[in-house]
Amino acid sequence: MARNKPRLYVVCFFRAPRPGGNPDPYHWGLASGPPNGAMDGMVLYHVRNIPTANGVQWQLEVPARDLSTGPTPGMLTFTTVAKIIDLAHLEQVMSSVPVNANAAWNVFNCQIWVEQALATIVADGGCVGTNAI
Repeated sequence: MARNKPRLYVVCFFRAPRPGGNPDPYHWGLASGPPNGAMDGMVLYHVRNIPTANGVQWQLEVPARDLSTGPTPGMLTFTTVAKIIDLAHLEQVMSSVPVNANAAWNVFNCQIWVEQALATIVADGGCVGTNAI
């Protein structure tokens, strides 16, 4: 396997607490990026609570957010979890992870989505290397 394949990262951002929501002080997501951890070329995949005509709903942010302009002020850490074999397939698999749009925080949130996405990626077997997660 090539040495300079992109990596899959778990990313955590600081989140200011809000009354009645955000019980977790961190926002979780996944990112793909260069193996050296440089921000140039790093892309964020995550679910967010988005105001819609039907109220606030969980949605996968599409298109994924380009982090190449630099880290957002709230970014705390990103941790390598896998070497990406096929980025297009990885993005397809992540977009297939169910998003429970109207769920309460204790039923569905960004951390649960990351856990489900990682489990789906590993089960797929074609996105990341075998020495992963």
